[in-house]
Amino acid sequence: MCKSANVTPRKGDILFIRTGLIPEWEAFTTEQKKAYAAQKAPEHAGVEASIELLEWLWDSGIAAVVGDAISWEVSRKSPALCTSSYYWLTTTS
Repeated sequence: MCKSANVTPRKGDILFIRTGLIPEWEAFTTEQKKAYAAQKAPEHAGVEASIELLEWLWDSGIAAVVGDAISWEVSRKSPALCTSSYYWLTTTS
């Protein structure tokens, strides 16, 4: 995404991921929200939890990540890999 927008992250930058979810969520009826919450494996926008993403965030010097989706990660490939928690631990220690 950065390449296509001709953006080069610098140390200390904050990465914003805007999915446009909020207007869509607000347009849901109460029944739609309940049905979404009841899903066993919800599908929604977010980043992929991967070592490659962690390495890119670290190597790029990204200081924080922000998003407007329900969660930062779409889903975890492994319960042992939680990108947001791992990144927080490595940048605050």
